[in-house]
Amino acid sequence: VKILESNIKVVEKNISDLQKVYENGMTEEETVEQLQLTLAGLVSAKNYNFILKELAYEMFNLSLGLETGSVVKLTDSMEDLVSISSLSPLKISNNSVKNTTDFKIANNNLRSMELLFKLEKSKALPSLNAFVNGSYTGNANRFNFINSISNASSINKSTNYSI
Repeated sequence: VKILESNIKVVEKNISDLQKVYENGMTEEETVEQLQLTLAGLVSAKNYNFILKELAYEMFNLSLGLETGSVVKLTDSMEDLVSISSLSPLKISNNSVKNTTDFKIANNNLRSMELLFKLEKSKALPSLNAFVNGSYTGNANRFNFINSISNASSINKSTNYSI
């Protein structure tokens, strides 16, 4: 909110300066209007962030179990809280990091990316396509050549292969 307030002051000064430049005919009205739109956006962002700040304080009070309108004043510093804390410094070994879920997920992601890379490389390799066609022709006075394969004289076998 403080940063937005300082930006608003700067933009307001720029608008007044640019307004004087426009009155002297050195710039277009569109430039002044664009800067005024920027100012309106900054004011809107400041109001939005102010509301978010108030909501954050209320959520903080709710999480502590206090009334939403109560004022909380922090008296201890973070260093004091850490020194009072009964927590001992955490010791992290190399094996404990490798056993975490995030590390395993990252390793699986790395392996899948390697496989995708190999797939993309394989697309550049030459490929071979083949088509095989086969047919049988039967010539006889009667339609009995299917019933008896031994009737070889009435069946003319031909097979076509193309690649």
